[in-house]
Amino acid sequence: MTPTSPDVPLLHARHLRMTLPGPAAAEALLRYMRDNREHLEPWVMRSGVGGDTVEYWRSELVHDLAEFQAGQSVRLVMLDADERVVGVCNFNQISGKRCFIGCSIDRGLQGRGWMHDAILAALRYMVNERGVTRFEASSFPENERSLKLIRRLRFRIEGISRDAVYFNGAWRDLVRAVLVLRPLSCDRARQAAPSSRGQAEPDPRLKP
Repeated sequence: MTPTSPDVPLLHARHLRMTLPGPAAAEALLRYMRDNREHLEPWVMRSGVGGDTVEYWRSELVHDLAEFQAGQSVRLVMLDADERVVGVCNFNQISGKRCFIGCSIDRGLQGRGWMHDAILAALRYMVNERGVTRFEASSFPENERSLKLIRRLRFRIEGISRDAVYFNGAWRDLVRAVLVLRPLSCDRARQAAPSSRGQAEPDPRLKP
């Protein structure tokens, strides 16, 4: 899959590439959702109806590109070496220098560090090329993998919102976390910032 226009990023992590692929990727994204339904259902809140059809995801991808062009969101699809969709990394509700982040990855790739590396590459892009520096995340308290990743990425846990969302037939608590970053300076910024279309793997360091 290739970016749909020159301004759409193509980011490289150690094992994955990420981009906004456009509506042509609807079938591949649907396959990812179907293959990981049992894995994602306890944690992922979905909106809308018809989410088990190619038409639904084609419409969603068109919407994603429109929001990207408007500066409202950056919803990246993760691709492995075989061009399979193996995850998503979404930056939603961009407002000035802040946004919300939400990610998922194929159940078979958990525990390998691939999600961590992909998020680092995406954060560098958001900070150095989009100017976003405050990232807010949330997780169900019982989602231990998610909380472990949040801490490894050096998010600051701000607290628990009680009965914050109605999900799967019950009110659920949410752990709230924040990460504030600043762009790398001078030459280090140019060396560390990922090229949106280049092949070089970026420096993994970020400055909180």
